[in-house]
Amino acid sequence: MKPTLHLIAAARPNFMKIAPIVRALRADGRLDFRLVHTGQHRDPAMNDVFFRDLGIPAPDHHLHAEPGTHAQTTANVMVAYEKLCLAERPAATLVVGDVNSTLACALVAKKLHIPVAHVEAGLRSGDMAMPEEVNRLATDAICDWYFASEPSAVEHLRREGKPMARVFFAGNVMVDNLLFQAARLDGGYDTDDFKRGGPYGVVTLHRPSNVDDAQALQGIAGALREISAQVRLVFPVHPRTRAKLAEHGVDLGSRIRLIAPQGYMSFLSLWKDAAVVLTDSGGLQEETTALGVPCVTLRESTERPITVDEGTNVIAGTDPARIVAAARDAIARMDRAPRRPRMWDGAAAERIVKTIADELVPAAEAAIVRGVAPGVHRLRLFGCGVDDLTMDESLSVIEGFIASGRPHQHVVVNVDKLVKARRDPSLARIVDDCALINADGMPVVWASKLLGMGLRERVAGIDLFDALMRRSAEKGWRVFLLGAKPEVVADVKRIYETRCPGLVIAGARHGYWKPDEEASIAEQVRLAHADILFVAISSPKKEQFLARWQPHMRVPFAMGVGGSFDVAAGRVNRAPAWMQRSGFEWLYRFLQEPRRMFRRYFVDDMAFVGMLGLELVRRRMKATVAVLTSVALAVGACVSAIEA
Repeated sequence: MKPTLHLIAAARPNFMKIAPIVRALRADGRLDFRLVHTGQHRDPAMNDVFFRDLGIPAPDHHLHAEPGTHAQTTANVMVAYEKLCLAERPAATLVVGDVNSTLACALVAKKLHIPVAHVEAGLRSGDMAMPEEVNRLATDAICDWYFASEPSAVEHLRREGKPMARVFFAGNVMVDNLLFQAARLDGGYDTDDFKRGGPYGVVTLHRPSNVDDAQALQGIAGALREISAQVRLVFPVHPRTRAKLAEHGVDLGSRIRLIAPQGYMSFLSLWKDAAVVLTDSGGLQEETTALGVPCVTLRESTERPITVDEGTNVIAGTDPARIVAAARDAIARMDRAPRRPRMWDGAAAERIVKTIADELVPAAEAAIVRGVAPGVHRLRLFGCGVDDLTMDESLSVIEGFIASGRPHQHVVVNVDKLVKARRDPSLARIVDDCALINADGMPVVWASKLLGMGLRERVAGIDLFDALMRRSAEKGWRVFLLGAKPEVVADVKRIYETRCPGLVIAGARHGYWKPDEEASIAEQVRLAHADILFVAISSPKKEQFLARWQPHMRVPFAMGVGGSFDVAAGRVNRAPAWMQRSGFEWLYRFLQEPRRMFRRYFVDDMAFVGMLGLELVRRRMKATVAVLTSVALAVGACVSAIEA
């Protein structure tokens, strides 16, 4: 089976960091993953909407951990996550950011000897009054992989004595997500009407040090009222912050518009065009830097100094006069030139996933599996192996192959393949080495019955191809299409993506290449990390290609499908069902393409009739000899008895 990675999501910043990691895992294909929602934030406006906006799949597990004090939340998450880990035993746990669930799940995993990866490791504010700072230090104390988003984080980890072989400067997953989503903004958001009234600023406040203390909150509110006299402000209010505003009787004035928490896309559309952002959020410091939006941070320190050194961020603290001065300066400059730090390039998640997958997927497990699958009855027909399996049984076996993650090769045998294998010992060896061999062709089934073997069912390659494409959409298996003409493989991809919603085509390439191109094609397939590879080229080229390159490509299930792409694309019609059942599908194909099919069906494959006839005669003669031998032995015994 593929190693399984647990992805921990708990609060709004986590969702934005998890989204690009999910995309990278799907693209890489070597790891399974389970999305674990701890339930630290219960308000639907603070989590469900982000899953929807960010394209994150529904959580595989929801821990429903009751929120409370820091200790209560941490303890509740730990108890719930321990039960899940004991039930599933993931290969590794990945935590992001610095919320209570980050520390809770890291502690549980580490005590169960499950490796822990921390995304945004090494960030330090130096302010131990911040709960997030405590979470960061404690989480980094027990991690196995440290993925840093900026050079200062790497230096912190170095000074703290972390093993540098486990520290990776990966880049910023928040920026991955930001660039991906910004390219998909299309308007029609709830905040669009506010943007039409001229320059404006955006406010966010949620940290306990700012909103729990009445004096601190009143001071920040006074600064915001003064700034709003110059530029309108819009304030998406965190539920907890709204409660504190009411509790402390804070008046923000008429020029500050309070709105409900926004979905990711709606909020991005709002702040990306702001004259200034005033925030105590660490994530917004990074995002505004990436898009060149002036940012005033309402805190005395930052764990993201790169946003100040190279970005558009100013640390104003909580003093009202400093906040007003910093905001006015930012509005006056209106600096819109993005100054993205190094490695904030949109590919951080890819680097993270590659590092983890390279370690969790040992090369030894990639050795190709040869010979008959466990529990499968393999017959010998004209010296060639054929597995006695129905369609449903074959699909079940293939599902096991894919779950194992190890590479397997499949082949179908028909009259043509049996004849070629009889003449070509190297092809016969390739067929026998395959982990699954299906009988494709009623004449093969009939021959087995005449010879007393009795294959139960024909499993046609085109039918198995279609069934696997549909099941891939259901199971989330990644498919690579290789073969046929460029326009044919493109049609197959388009048709099945429409027919099977959710189908992931990891790659597609036509089947025309020169011998010296094979290595690059095999590498293309390997890098796609597909679960299933369909090769639609002629026989025995497809079997030989797979035999040469499967150990390198390491696809869990590789299958030669011959002309199936032409049928799937609607370029070639299948014979009517009655002709398939009666074994005359070959005649239908001949009538469609007589010039091309004449030699195959009326010259080469006629040898099959001779092979079957000779085998029947051989078996009859063997039976006759056995009978005569038995009679002779009986007569001999009788004579001996009489003489005695």
